[in-house]
Amino acid sequence: MDPNERQSPRHGENGMPVRRWWLIGLSLVAIMVIAVGAGIFLSRKLQPSVGISPAPTNSTARMPSGSTPTTAGDQPSTTATPTMPIVTAASPTATLPATPTASPLPIVVAPGATPAPPGTAQAVERAYLHYWDVYTNALYTLDTSHLAEVMSGTELDGRRQQIDELRSQNRAANIVVEHHYEIVLLGPSKAGVEDHYVNKSYTIDATSKRPLQSPGAGETEDVAFQLELVDGSWKVVSSSQVNR
Repeated sequence: MDPNERQSPRHGENGMPVRRWWLIGLSLVAIMVIAVGAGIFLSRKLQPSVGISPAPTNSTARMPSGSTPTTAGDQPSTTATPTMPIVTAASPTATLPATPTASPLPIVVAPGATPAPPGTAQAVERAYLHYWDVYTNALYTLDTSHLAEVMSGTELDGRRQQIDELRSQNRAANIVVEHHYEIVLLGPSKAGVEDHYVNKSYTIDATSKRPLQSPGAGETEDVAFQLELVDGSWKVVSSSQVNR
């Protein structure tokens, strides 16, 4: 062969140069890689995010059916209506921890009553206020274990029944009252307290203690309490509403 003769490129079986086959193959591979990469990119961009939504910052707590829900930091709704009477003729309620009045104790001696020993009126007053203290705590905690310390008879049975009913509804009570009472001496071992008090009590959730209704508007209740000296301690034995 003449050394100056130009050597022709190698050809495949169909007559095309082998180098051209390589270029075409590489181009197809590159196109496929680009297509796959673009598909993955678009899929990630268009797919909705899952599980990254922020949790609500002002959720409403579950409360018993028919109650007015409140949220953290909210005041009880002023439009809510009481769902159960806190003070009724048969079930006067407790109050916040009470202290003896600073004014002179009003005392009434029932006509024909046997004279009571000195200091009886003051002992009755202390027992009556302690009754409210214990009863208030029982309505708030739904714990009836201390009720017998300050009440007896029908009063004790009625208060236990009332608290059992509250417990069955998963409710309790926050008691707010303003006392205006007088002591009625009926004898050495019997006395009465007539209380003309303002009631602003309201129900609360038994577990969270959050209000289920707005505080009462301040209705006035006239209730007569009967106390007896039982085993050396003055206790409330019954109560009833006074009709004026």
